[in-house]
Amino acid sequence: MLVPPHDPDASLSALLDAALLDQTHLQPSPRTRCSAPTLHSACHSSPSTPQEPDASLSSLLDAALLDPEFLNYRPSATAAAALYTHRLRRGDTPPWPAALALLTGWAGGVEQDAELAAAVGGMQR
Repeated sequence: MLVPPHDPDASLSALLDAALLDQTHLQPSPRTRCSAPTLHSACHSSPSTPQEPDASLSSLLDAALLDPEFLNYRPSATAAAALYTHRLRRGDTPPWPAALALLTGWAGGVEQDAELAAAVGGMQR
């Protein structure tokens, strides 16, 4: 089930659930099944370069859970930063496509949102 894009935390949560399932090769539950074409392409885009094990989305999220810096950011900013960093490391272009901006509510992207830019900076350390 897709959540309306006016709630960045809820819609990004559904997107990250689907992305994590894609990373772990698990079958999605009915709640997280990619049903919209734009969500499907955002979740299942193929990387341009081989993925390194330490660059996985789940490892980025695990690291963010252990880093007190991320207590300064909203959960949606932390999740978006992890997804942005993951796509950047995979070589996906653009790292934050319009489909993700629309689905997550982070339409300004890293260039226009200071909180998201700071979270991405923390994620890349």
